[in-house]
Amino acid sequence: QLYAKQADGTYSAVTSVADGETAYVAVARYRLYNADADGAATRYNRTTQGATALALQQMAKRGYTLEDIGEKLNDMFFDELVRIESGDNILMKSLSKKDATLDNISEVVDTLKVDEVIEINEKSSRLMQSLKARDCLVTELGNISDQLTLAETTDIAFYEYTESANGKYVKVVEDKYVYCDGNEYFGSERFSKDDEGNYVPDENGKYAKAFYFTLYNPVQHGGLTTYTRTTDATELGYTPSSAVLQRMAYSTLGEFSDSFGALTLGDVMDIDADIYEQDATVNPGTSYFYYDVENHLFMRQGDSIPSTVTDDHKNYKVKVAGTSSSVIKRLAYVPVDDLSSAMEIVMKDMLLSELVDVYEFSTIESIDETFDENTSKINEDDRFIVNPVGTETDSEGNEKPFTYVYDETGKYIARSYAFVKADNLTPTGTVSFKYQKTNLIADIASGNIYYCGTKDGKIVYDNNATLCAYVAYKNLSSTTATASEKLYKRVVASASDAFDTQPLYDNTKGDLYVLINGKYVKYDSSNLTHAGETIYQKHDENTVYFVDKSTPGVVGDDGYVYNKKTDVLYAKQYCENIYVKDAKGEYTVINGKAETFVDGVHDQSARYSVVVGYLAQVNEVYNSKKDTDGNITSYTNPLPHLAERVNVENEKSEAVLRMIAREQVTIENINGVIKNAKISDIMDISEGSLFYDFKDSKIENLSHDVQKSFSTMTMGHLIMYADISGLANGVKEVISDITLENFFHSLTIQNGIVIDLEKAYGYQV
Repeated sequence: QLYAKQADGTYSAVTSVADGETAYVAVARYRLYNADADGAATRYNRTTQGATALALQQMAKRGYTLEDIGEKLNDMFFDELVRIESGDNILMKSLSKKDATLDNISEVVDTLKVDEVIEINEKSSRLMQSLKARDCLVTELGNISDQLTLAETTDIAFYEYTESANGKYVKVVEDKYVYCDGNEYFGSERFSKDDEGNYVPDENGKYAKAFYFTLYNPVQHGGLTTYTRTTDATELGYTPSSAVLQRMAYSTLGEFSDSFGALTLGDVMDIDADIYEQDATVNPGTSYFYYDVENHLFMRQGDSIPSTVTDDHKNYKVKVAGTSSSVIKRLAYVPVDDLSSAMEIVMKDMLLSELVDVYEFSTIESIDETFDENTSKINEDDRFIVNPVGTETDSEGNEKPFTYVYDETGKYIARSYAFVKADNLTPTGTVSFKYQKTNLIADIASGNIYYCGTKDGKIVYDNNATLCAYVAYKNLSSTTATASEKLYKRVVASASDAFDTQPLYDNTKGDLYVLINGKYVKYDSSNLTHAGETIYQKHDENTVYFVDKSTPGVVGDDGYVYNKKTDVLYAKQYCENIYVKDAKGEYTVINGKAETFVDGVHDQSARYSVVVGYLAQVNEVYNSKKDTDGNITSYTNPLPHLAERVNVENEKSEAVLRMIAREQVTIENINGVIKNAKISDIMDISEGSLFYDFKDSKIENLSHDVQKSFSTMTMGHLIMYADISGLANGVKEVISDITLENFFHSLTIQNGIVIDLEKAYGYQV
C-alpha cells in the first residue's frame, strides 16, 4: 500500500504517485503494550533480536538514506532509537507507551503522571501511593501539595466508631472535598471535577466530602448521629493513630495551620465527657447549665443568666456523667488556642466539689460471699454493712432507721430490757388529790413528801426526797416533827376540793414503771406519788436493748445502771442507702447522685441495688484483744446485727466535703458558706456526743452557744460528758437535775464549803 503525504502532515492511501513525487509505505512498529491506550489490541512477543543496532534497523525499515538521518531523526520514536525492555526504567517505558519522539518530548513529558516517572507499588510511601491514586501529573507537583490531606501523606489508623443513642462522639461532614482514600467512614456520595474545576456528583468519582469525629456537643451537633468509640488496641486488633492525627486526617496541608487552631481540647486528648441534654421544664433540685457560645463552655446556671444567652442555650443538665476530671470535662469543647482564657472562667465557675471527689453516699464494688463473722480472718481495713435495729420518726414525719456499733466513747450500753414511754394506755379510773402540810417524819420516810417552793416565779410541788430531808433536817424542832412551811404530802380529795385529778392505770402485768427520785419503780395506782407521773413500759421481748448510759437505776436491780469497768459502750448511728454494684440494679450514679437506671440511656453506666444499713469499720463491729505493746492480736464478739463484709468502691466523704458539694461552694463564695455552716455540716456527729447538742450551731456562734449551754447544763449532763464514775451511792440521782449555775450559786463558806440545796435546785429562798 502506497501513501502520499498531505499538506497537513498526515498520510493518505493512494494507488500511485506522479513522477517526481515521494511515495510512502507503512512500516510496522512494535512498542511496549500500554494498557490504558491499547486496550484489546493484538499483543506480540519478540522472538528474536537482531545484532544490528535498533536505530539502524528502524531507519532501514523507514527507508531512510544517510541524507535523511539529520532531518528525520527527530521523527523517530524513542523505542526506535533505544531498545526498551519491560524491566527497564519506568520513565523509558512510559516514553515508549506514549509514542515519544525527540520532536514531541516536551509535550509528552507534560502528560506524564508521577507513577509513569517513578515506580510506585504497595511498598511505596503513603504519599507516593496517594499521588498515583490521584493520577497526579509531574507538572502538577508544585501545586498539588496544598490539596493533599494528612491522610494522603501518612498512614492513619482510626478508632472504631459504632452508632449509639448515647454515644459521646459525632461525625461532622464538612463542606469541602478531598480525595477519597477508601476510609469506611466516608459517606456514600462521590464526586469528580469538571473541566472548570467544580465538583459534581459522580458515582465513580474519586472525591468525597471531608469528615472528622469529635466530642458530641448538643448545642453544635443537635440532630447528628452519635457514636461510641473503641480505642483499645487489643480489641481493635491494631494500634490506632493518635487522636490528633485522626482528627486532622482530612485537613489539607494548605489549611493545616488554621485547622490545628480549631482543634478542641477533646480533639487532642482522650476525655470521657459528660453528655448534656436540654430540659423543656426546669425541675427543682436539678443542676442546670447554659452554653456560653463565645467561650465554648457549659456554665453553671444560677439565679442570674447573662441576657445574651438565648433560650435554646439554657437548661442543659448532665444526662450521662463522664469519668474524666470535672475541669477537663468542662474544657472539652474549647479550642486549644482559647484554653488560657477559658480556664480562668471555668475555675471561677467550678464548684470545689468538682475539683475533688465528693461522695454523698457509699458505693460497694462487691459483697464478700465467703465471709463468716466467726471464722473468717479479719483485717484492720475491712468494711462491713451493719443492719438497722430500729426506726424513729423525725419532726417532719420521715422515718430514720438506726443501728448501734461499738465505740469506746459511745453513750449507750447494752441491756436485756429497756424502759420506753408508754403510749395509748387506757385509764381504769381517776384519782383526785390535794397537798396537805405535814410535820411528820414518817411521811418523809414513806416517800409521800413534797417540797413546796417558788421556781421561776411559779409555785412548785417537788417530790424530791433529798430536798425534803434537807429542809426537814434544817428546821427540826424535835425528833418527831418539823415546823417547816415547805413540806407537804398528797392526800385524797373530793373533785370539788382537789388540787388535781389524774388517770389511773392497771398494772397487773407489772410492766409499767414511773421515775421517782431518779430511779424506775413499778407503777402503783394506789400510790398517790405515782399519779400524774410519766409512765414507762418495760420491754424485754428482744435479745438486747441499747440504752443511754446515763439511764436511771431500777429499784430492785442494782446492775441496770452503767458500770464503767464492765460495760461495753456503743454509739448510735443512722442508717442510709448504700449502693451495691448489681448487673440488674435499679439505680445508676450520675454526677454523684443516684438516679433510676434507664435502658438505652445509661447503658454505659454501672448499675446498683440499694441496701439500707451503716457502713462500719472493723473496730465498730468487733471487740479487739491487744498485747502488752498495744498491738491487736484478735477480733472477737461480732455485733449480732452485723450483716456482711464488703469491698468498697467509694466511701462516703467527710461531712465538710459533702456540705461543700451540697451548698455548691465555689472559690468566690466559700467564705460566706463556711461562715454560715452549722457544726453538723462540717462533722458527722453521733447522738449523745458533746457536739450533738451544738449540731445546729453556726461556726461563728459556737463559742456563744457553748457558753450558754454551760449556764444551763445540769450536773447529770456533766457527769455523762466527762464520763465520771465512782460516785457514792445515790449521789448521781441527787445532783443530776442541778444546773451548774445553780450549784455554784448555792455554795457558801461557813467553816468550810456549805451547799444550800434549795438554791441548788433553783428555788427562791
